[in-house]
Amino acid sequence: MPDLSPKQKAFLGAFAETGSVTAAARAADIYRSTHYYWLENPEYAKAFDQAQEEATDRLEEEARRRAVQGVQRLKFGGNGAPLKDPRTGEVYVEHVYSDSLLVALLRANRPEKYADRHKHEISNLSNDELIAKARAALIASGDGAAGVAGQPPTD
Repeated sequence: MPDLSPKQKAFLGAFAETGSVTAAARAADIYRSTHYYWLENPEYAKAFDQAQEEATDRLEEEARRRAVQGVQRLKFGGNGAPLKDPRTGEVYVEHVYSDSLLVALLRANRPEKYADRHKHEISNLSNDELIAKARAALIASGDGAAGVAGQPPTD
């Protein structure tokens, strides 16, 4: 790490582990606001960026583990008591995988193949401008005779 104080190093190490400014500040025995003040120092800001990358890597590793290896979960009945395997009498444990994490990982790592195909566009055009734009698109598509909802055709 660059020339950082022991408290800065402690904060950055804890942040890389937890991904939480609050938890890292507690671990380094500093106020949260101290971290934000330190961010004004370019060396510290660069080191913090690296700590954020490490924290994100940990999240991705955990997401991958849950998606691919799965986790063990106790099963509970309607009364809140754990279900027991009738053959063994032991508490029933189910091995589950996270399909949503798997999809998120695929979309992040192969967006050309798995990303949503929806294109979202935000516009600050007025209603009249949006209608004119839609009308122009219809004309350009060869369907110029069609009117826009609530508006008569321009011809």
